[in-house]
Order: sequence, then structure tokens, then C-alpha cells
Amino acid sequence: IDEFDYFFLPCIRIHKYRSVMTWFKDLQKTAPRNERGRNYELKRKAWYSQELTMDVAGIPHKFGFGGLHGAIDHPVHLDGYILHVDVGSYYPSMLIAHGLVTRAASNDNYKKVYDTRMELKRAGKKREQAPYKKLLNALSGAMKDKTNPAYDPRNNNVMCINGQLMLLDLIEHLEVVKGFELIQSNTDGLIIRIPDTDEAFEQVDDICWEWESRCSTDQCKILLGLDTIREIYQKDVNNYLWVDIDGGVERKGAYV
Repeated sequence: IDEFDYFFLPCIRIHKYRSVMTWFKDLQKTAPRNERGRNYELKRKAWYSQELTMDVAGIPHKFGFGGLHGAIDHPVHLDGYILHVDVGSYYPSMLIAHGLVTRAASNDNYKKVYDTRMELKRAGKKREQAPYKKLLNALSGAMKDKTNPAYDPRNNNVMCINGQLMLLDLIEHLEVVKGFELIQSNTDGLIIRIPDTDEAFEQVDDICWEWESRCSTDQCKILLGLDTIREIYQKDVNNYLWVDIDGGVERKGAYV
């Protein structure tokens, strides 16, 4: 099985934080192979538990096989011009765009479910699109489940690693914006603060558009949403509360 034969997508342009790609490449060389039984499973579990911790844009981040996580290392309350830079339907979009849907699939039903969900979402049918969203998101876990017909751990690894690297790529490019501040990175998006000027926003918008253009393919678009946040209360990447520009409240984590 080619579980550990993951690779980097050609759309990625990382220079400043190239050491993260090097870490994943070096990790690949130590992957347990050609073994069976309990000893192999123990080695495999230990291998997957490894993490790289490093500062990105001034805040600590963790890279590994659980998605990107980074946040200011102490509780904060921030206001100002804050943006939630969210990748829409990130993993499903990436799977389709780069041909990473489980190789066990014998049809294009996943793409059909994706297209149906996007049509309902554009029509504002939040309730109707919810079951399709669950179906789409279920595949990433199914590809790591040995008992599931969709089992394809290599493609899951490619998805997880490149998902982190693509967001790291976005952070690196956004750092050129004068006054840029990263508040949080998570599996499918960023929370940032920038100066409240047209120039700063237009720079961010241009960088996001270039990233979208580079990471999308003819098969599927990978798109970013830019939602304005009025203020945020954050304990860590898993526990935070924000108030949007219209007064709506978003909460995450048992702490809040």
C-alpha cells in the first residue's frame, strides 16, 4: 500500500517557511513500511502523532496530521478591522480540484453531491444544503478508516498535508501587507487584523484572489470568503467568541 507516498501540490509557493515542507519530506523517510502485526500498528500510531511546532507570523503553530492550528499564546480581546478569511468547503473543494477523491470511487457522485450543495448554498437554502455538507465532509474520515470502502490513506495524507501548506502559503503572502497581524490559523481559514484603510484591504483582496487563482483548477474552484469581525474574545484556537459587523455572535469551544 502507498499510504506514506504523499506529495506536494504544484500550486504551493512557500519560501520563508520552506522548513515546514522539508519537515514533512523528512518525516516521509521515517514512515514504517513493510511490516505487519501489532508492532507495525504501534510504530504507525507513533509516526502519525509527530508534530512540528514553530512560530509563523509571530504566533506559535502546530503542523502534523490533524490540520493547521495556531493562535496568540495568551487570552486576548481584540477589536479593529478584523477579517475571517475562510476557505469555502475547503477539503471537498481540494479533493475535487486536485483529483484526490478516494481512488476507490468508481463514479463521479462526490462531484455531483458537491455541485448540488453549492447550488443550494447559492440559493440561500441553508437547511436543504446541510445534509450534502455532511456527506462531503464524511469522506475525509472515511479515507482513513480501514473498514470503509472509501479507504485511501495516501490521498487523505496528501489532502491533510497540502491543506496546511496552502494556508501557510497564504499567510506568507499576506505578511507583506503593512500592519498585518495574524490572530488565528485553523484547519480551513485564518483570522487576521489589518489597518482600516482601503489600501490594506485591497492588498489583502488581491493576495487572496491570486491564491485562489493559483490553487483552483478547471475541475473545481477553491475560494476564500472575507467576513468582517467587529471584535473577538479568544482563549486559544479551540475556544473563542466573535461578534460580526452586524452584531451576530459566533462561538466555538466548551470554554465559551
